[in-house]
Amino acid sequence: IYHFMRIKEYLFYNLLGGNGIDLSSATGTGLVNISSEEWDEEILEFLGIDVSFLPEIVSTIDYQNGLPNLLKEVRGLTDNTLFIFGAGDGPMANLGVGATDGNTAVVTVGTSSAIRIVTKKKVVDPRKRLFTYALLNNQWVVGGASNSGGNILEWLSNNLYSGEKIDKVLKDIASVPLGSNGLICYPYFGGERAPLWDEERRGEFLNLNFNHSRKDMARAAIEGVFFNIKAILEDLESLAESIETLYVTGGLFKTDFFLELLADVTGKKVRKVNDSEVGCRAAYYLSLLALENRGNLQALGRNKSEEITIIPTQKNKLLYNTIYQNKFLPNLFR
Repeated sequence: IYHFMRIKEYLFYNLLGGNGIDLSSATGTGLVNISSEEWDEEILEFLGIDVSFLPEIVSTIDYQNGLPNLLKEVRGLTDNTLFIFGAGDGPMANLGVGATDGNTAVVTVGTSSAIRIVTKKKVVDPRKRLFTYALLNNQWVVGGASNSGGNILEWLSNNLYSGEKIDKVLKDIASVPLGSNGLICYPYFGGERAPLWDEERRGEFLNLNFNHSRKDMARAAIEGVFFNIKAILEDLESLAESIETLYVTGGLFKTDFFLELLADVTGKKVRKVNDSEVGCRAAYYLSLLALENRGNLQALGRNKSEEITIIPTQKNKLLYNTIYQNKFLPNLFR
């Protein structure tokens, strides 16, 4: 073995000659001691990895300069252009929507799903269900990631709908009453990360009977995804402040139905920023910090005119909480 590096570090190395990794990405490897913010010698020894095989850990706002020959013809780049290391995509999503206070979380649902908050404290979950990644020198991202998300819709389409378009699946899901006529789904078809961390766990439908249809199964599967997000949310609230608002990113939330479902299942106010490139906004903000030290978390802000806000329906909120507490949660950790 000569070296371990991800694609971003590989590009920096080949284009700019640098051998660094930002602290945010480094903490995402699980090889960093977050107290010292250095590679953890005990973990490396256990894995048989020499520290010389790893890049140097740098700040998320550190940069390299010197325009490589390969990029000299790219419009807008000059010999004075600086290349900033940046941060991991999850932390950047929080930064991009401005969710940097302890009572605002970001829920991302693409193929899989995750929920994260930003805190000024280095919080470590004693139950080892949640991750802690760096964002900036005084900002840490705590959260949990699930294997289930939009991939459940794909599974439904392929296996229950014979490859019919997702729009048909969505239409059926919306037509089924809240609670899927008593059907409960644990959507762990590929094992699960947070909050279970059990690669052997598998998907289940509970209370399935002759009266249930594929529509009920489809709705139960999606409700299961959101119940799992609620379970991670409760773990977050046990470590940090009470979370009042959920900002959403990811392809699943292009459909308003899922905004409403998330609000009803979690009982939280849900907001969607009409900006599909929140990561670019975060990158711009980090550039301000790196180049001119002009950025601050309050100045990043959010354009309220660009937001869609969903308030949970009180009746639905109460019904979903009853289902979650009495039916989903009792069999979650078994």
